[in-house]
Amino acid sequence: MADIISRELLKVIALSIKAEQPDLVAELISTGLINHSFRLNDNRSSGSYFLQSINRAVFPDPGLVQDNYLRIYNYLRERQPGFSIPKPLSFYDGKYGLYDQNGNYWRFFQWVNNMQTISTVTRIEQAKEMAQTFGLFSLAFKEFNPATLSETLPHFHDLSYRNSQFQTAIANALPSRIKRSEDIISALTGKGHYTTFFESIRNDRTAFPLRVMHLDAKISNILFHADSGKVWGPVDLDTVMPGYFFSDIGDMIRSLAGSSEENDTDLSSLHIRKDYYTALIDGYSSVMENELTPTEKIHLHAAGPMMIYMQAIRFLADHLTGDHYYKVSYSEQNFDRAINQFTLLEKLERFLLREYSYSIG
Repeated sequence: MADIISRELLKVIALSIKAEQPDLVAELISTGLINHSFRLNDNRSSGSYFLQSINRAVFPDPGLVQDNYLRIYNYLRERQPGFSIPKPLSFYDGKYGLYDQNGNYWRFFQWVNNMQTISTVTRIEQAKEMAQTFGLFSLAFKEFNPATLSETLPHFHDLSYRNSQFQTAIANALPSRIKRSEDIISALTGKGHYTTFFESIRNDRTAFPLRVMHLDAKISNILFHADSGKVWGPVDLDTVMPGYFFSDIGDMIRSLAGSSEENDTDLSSLHIRKDYYTALIDGYSSVMENELTPTEKIHLHAAGPMMIYMQAIRFLADHLTGDHYYKVSYSEQNFDRAINQFTLLEKLERFLLREYSYSIG
């Protein structure tokens, strides 16, 4: 199990950090949802390290994840030294990744001292700061060729691919689930113009260039200075890949602009929080204004609907085929999540039309 560190691995790390008589103590970090992470403390030297096993069920080729990290770390160190991400450390053989005897893939980093994370956004100012942080992350790579990064999660935000999965799920749905889902299937199928718009994005690299995107843009993936509360930088960079303008800002809008969370089933009071939506758009635009193309600026408000629609069809596809991807606590949860996201999508569509005279299709 990757949540247990073997004595052999600790010996390898001790050799790697060139500690003469190390006394390494591992502390499990429980906040991560995908990988197994630990803080390693050397009681003799007072040094600390961040040790992590990459989840191979999610990332089948973990070496690609680490290769991407090294590319972006080296680029930032050489071209953007003021932008910080944790420093990767090599093992004694000079490599930055290690498979143990059980097939688990490990890597480790210098621990960043005196930092804290925030689990949820509770203030409008935090939403704006989060949007600025992920905007600055993409901006830092304006001279970097995103095509040099591997797709660690192929088709992750590929709406055409997700729609194809959705259609396949409908064709192969469990008989016990297809009947109840007919209305929401019809409703989501009626939003196919979002897939059409995505295809126009993919086919016009001049108007919609590929960029380096974080692709997991949430407040818990930002480190803050514990004393000042100021942003240190983004972390959890496993999903950093080439992507399009809508992904990061769209995901932030999906998770924050609505008044309800995606697991809520009482949607009677669900509404768009204008102050949070404005803070996200303003924060992102404040740093990306000169980087976005004229066409991207016109369609910036498409970002939220695109990501919400994508998530809705992913939830429903998983429900129809038996809940193999998203964890559920009851059999209808993915169905309820799809209803939640469809409701949020329609609320946001009306909001954008009313406040910005914007719509797609």
